[in-house]
Amino acid sequence: MCIATKFEKDEVIFFAFDPGRGIGRELLKIRGLVHQWSLSPDGRTLADLPHGHSIRFFSLENGVAREDKTVTLNEWLMDNGNWNADGSGLLIPSITPTGTPVILEVNRAGKASIVLEGAANTPFEFMIQAPDGHHGILGEIVPGDNNAWMINNF
Repeated sequence: MCIATKFEKDEVIFFAFDPGRGIGRELLKIRGLVHQWSLSPDGRTLADLPHGHSIRFFSLENGVAREDKTVTLNEWLMDNGNWNADGSGLLIPSITPTGTPVILEVNRAGKASIVLEGAANTPFEFMIQAPDGHHGILGEIVPGDNNAWMINNF
């Protein structure tokens, strides 16, 4: 399944999207103007991260979206995330209370674990895991000259 969004007044509207036919029927409306979201690899779960400490999970079955659950992680600030390769959780950039940037893996039950720690003053922006589950693309704000690195055994 492909999904597209449209912003109207104070809502985000999610639509089914067919690359050949364009925007299809409406799947879901969520109040608020700014939402980061990610569709699971199997296309059956939409994760909505409305900036803050919560993640809303929506089940997508037969073209119908229904809210499954909301998980709240009071100790972690989150504003975006991408599904891991097997669809069991989200990879979310955050920061510890001492300022260390981290990538969290948060499962659908709301259990968070740190899978990667960064250096101070170099926050992570995103992590997209490759289908093999062992490689990924990591966005990081690095002062000065930037480069690309390969992270092994992730």
